[in-house]
Amino acid sequence: MRDEDLLKKIQEGNADAAAALVETHWERIFRYLYRLCGSLHDAEDLAQQTFLRLFERPERYIPTPGGAFQAWLYRVATNLFLDRQRRSKREGEVLDAVAQSAPPSERPDDATQKNELAEALERAVLRLPEDQRIVLTLRVNEEMAHGEIARIVGVEVGTVRWRLHEARRQLARLLEAYL
Repeated sequence: MRDEDLLKKIQEGNADAAAALVETHWERIFRYLYRLCGSLHDAEDLAQQTFLRLFERPERYIPTPGGAFQAWLYRVATNLFLDRQRRSKREGEVLDAVAQSAPPSERPDDATQKNELAEALERAVLRLPEDQRIVLTLRVNEEMAHGEIARIVGVEVGTVRWRLHEARRQLARLLEAYL
């Protein structure tokens, strides 16, 4: 069943439709948020907030020509992440991305041992500015096209390309000891 059809059923109070929508999109939204914030707890909390926001007011999603529900859902998740980051800064918390990353025993892919370069890359991505980290994660990990990323982030395609270029340049600088 299409996402839009599930949303109509959710508006009618159908709990099974809500469960189906979560089952379809939870893993991708959770992984995306984990890559942005580096914390399993925060990623799970933000993913839950994303779906709660949807279920509290499903009518807020208005289908547009060429606009996918998934892109809208990523936009909600991104906004929640950015809101949390701003709130943390306002409260005077200095988030050290390396210290905030989950210990190896808690990482989703614990079954496979990461090598030193992969861990360094993960830490480096967490050190990128938020705008660069978001577009890089959507492009590389979620394999989205520049146009879809632009819709999610609310910027022009050229800005997405520039942010990707800057993110890659920054990563090369941060990882030059490994290259």
